[in-house]
Amino acid sequence: MKLINKEGSISLKYTPHPLILCIPYSYNPEEGFKRSCEYVKKLRDLGFLVFSPILHNHNYHLLIKDENEDYYQWDLELYDAFGKNAVYVFAPYWESSWGCNIEYQHALEKGNEIFFIQED
Repeated sequence: MKLINKEGSISLKYTPHPLILCIPYSYNPEEGFKRSCEYVKKLRDLGFLVFSPILHNHNYHLLIKDENEDYYQWDLELYDAFGKNAVYVFAPYWESSWGCNIEYQHALEKGNEIFFIQED
């Protein structure tokens, strides 16, 4: 697995800053949770510090089921707390996810680095 930048020219090998893992979820929460766990494990094994909003919110979302809870806003507030040094990492098929597109625009607006997971 590699982390490739937007231009496809740089592979991220190390950063002391946290990675924010962005992965499709809403279409199938259980599959999104499973994939998040797998990617967090792979990234941790590579030495990265990783934050996954899915691992943070999944059980809460399933147990509380609050129709009025704005999970995306909650996530963006957490991302802002990480600051400009956080690195956004997008899993395959992120383009088809409404939530991932919100995260992508947020990263662009805040000036954070963006990388994409490329499977070997």
